[in-house]
Amino acid sequence: MRIISKTSVFFAFAMALATFQLWRGEAQAYPAYFTANCAGCHASPVVATCNGCHHHGPVGLKGTTDKATYAPGEAVSVTISGGSQSGWVRAILYDQNNTRVAVSNGNASGMGSATTFPAVLSAPAPTTPGTYTWKAAWYGNSYDTGNATAAAHGEVSVNTNSFTVVAPADTTVPVVSSFTLPATTTNLTVPVTSFTATDNVAVTGYLITKSATAPTATTAGWTAAAPATVSAAAGKNTFYAWAKDAVGNVSLAKSAIVTVVGKIISRDFDGDGKTDLAVLDPQSYNWFILNSATGKQNVVNYGTSGDIAVPGDYDGDKKADIAVWRTSTGTWYITNSATGAQSVVKFGTTGDIPVPGDYDVDGKTDIAVWRPSNGTWYVINSSTGAQSVVNFGTSGDTPVAGDYDGDGKTDMAVWRPSNGTWYVINSSTGAQSVVKYGAATDTPVPGDYDGDGKTDIAVWRSGTWFITNSATKTQSVVNFGTTGDIPVPGDYDGTGRTESAVWRSAEGNWYIMNGMTGAQRILQLGIPTDKPIK
Repeated sequence: MRIISKTSVFFAFAMALATFQLWRGEAQAYPAYFTANCAGCHASPVVATCNGCHHHGPVGLKGTTDKATYAPGEAVSVTISGGSQSGWVRAILYDQNNTRVAVSNGNASGMGSATTFPAVLSAPAPTTPGTYTWKAAWYGNSYDTGNATAAAHGEVSVNTNSFTVVAPADTTVPVVSSFTLPATTTNLTVPVTSFTATDNVAVTGYLITKSATAPTATTAGWTAAAPATVSAAAGKNTFYAWAKDAVGNVSLAKSAIVTVVGKIISRDFDGDGKTDLAVLDPQSYNWFILNSATGKQNVVNYGTSGDIAVPGDYDGDKKADIAVWRTSTGTWYITNSATGAQSVVKFGTTGDIPVPGDYDVDGKTDIAVWRPSNGTWYVINSSTGAQSVVNFGTSGDTPVAGDYDGDGKTDMAVWRPSNGTWYVINSSTGAQSVVKYGAATDTPVPGDYDGDGKTDIAVWRSGTWFITNSATKTQSVVNFGTTGDIPVPGDYDGTGRTESAVWRSAEGNWYIMNGMTGAQRILQLGIPTDKPIK
């Protein structure tokens, strides 16, 4: 007979009691417990157990990004993991400003926004480059089922690892959207009428060149703002506008063309922008020139009896060249002021009238004649060497070439004394202007008297100047000079305006009236047998 000790019985009883208690606790962890503590919030489709939202800790909770570096706005994926239990939770992602940017979207909990660990949430990276840290969080039951306060819920968060937002390399070149210059101008400093550019980030530099070859970002001359002017040369100029950005991308060019007509000043032998006094001794063919820049007189022997003085800027250096046209042979003899070399050009025939001017707007005086016998203009364009032939005018007319439309080109024009009418072909349009102005005995004296860049129709009548101002369409009548004087209008003061002036052969005096102030001055150059050079 086996004897069972009291100790063994007590141990067996204790074990049975413990087993009963454990069974009783586990029973609470299933439907009855869920019904009592959870079902009020967590509805279908949740299974009536607490295999869901147990205590997740902060034990081992982590938020890890899928990359260390992102482009602005690129999706940042964060994996939330860890905790001390399994089951469903609400996963939440906060950005650097603690603003909620993502939340789980499952419904395993019956309340929506539920998921299980590991949970992955995504949101766009910040748009500003830099280093950032976000927060990963879960929300759910903070306790195990055996805790008396098992119904309490809360949120636990942890910082993610830091990540960097880096702007992608900028390979977008700027675009020059506009670049314009005036079509023509009389100044070597040309205003830029428009120069704008755009870039995906910002335009940081502007440059205007005369070369179509693209500059580099380090080429000298870039400016932070668009240039207001460019420096041009006489004649046709092509300029190229460029833009760059901060990383050195350079735009394609936009080009613009400007023609500097350089308004050739009549008889400006010293290049100071003023008409110089000059007379010719028809016997010796000595030229006597009073240079306005220095006040000194130059004497140059050039030409022979019967030649016609035709000074002009044939080489484009802004100085009038001493030149004559030989009527007997139709030959032009020109001393180029830039080099001192002589040019000899046979052009024209006996009976022609020389009418030099800048017909092709290249800043150089072109050789030209008008033939009264057939009313035809013959011009050698200095820019191309090509010849232009235009029939305009009739026998008895007086050629009065000038820039009547202000486009920088010399316009073909005649004055018909028989009816006091001016006929002009405007080079800018090809249209003809007909203006009745003057009488048969008048002397035509066209010039830019109002300084608007256009030749004004004008006549001189025995001491009285009658001028039609192109700027205002009004008439000016100026008494200046006397019968027997020879009108010699010119820009003697360098104001950009033609001034009324006469040469009085009996005295050898020049009388000049300032077109702006009306002030008069008298200068002596020449003797009665000389001829003023016009």
